[in-house]
Amino acid sequence: ETAWGAGYASEVVAGLVAANTAGIDLLGGVGVDNPASARVLRKAGFAKDAVQSTPETDMFVWTQA
Repeated sequence: ETAWGAGYASEVVAGLVAANTAGIDLLGGVGVDNPASARVLRKAGFAKDAVQSTPETDMFVWTQA
């Protein structure tokens, strides 16, 4: 909890996206009760995928533009 809000998760996800030189789609899931993690994915360019989401988990996908 001491690291929450420090930007570490955003840095890791941004690094993952930057390292994705193969251009493969990336998929991430977060609990619907965890808006902070969803915000991290959105900041990195992920978009919510309603088809793959469930009532408990929001699924996000990143595709190379």
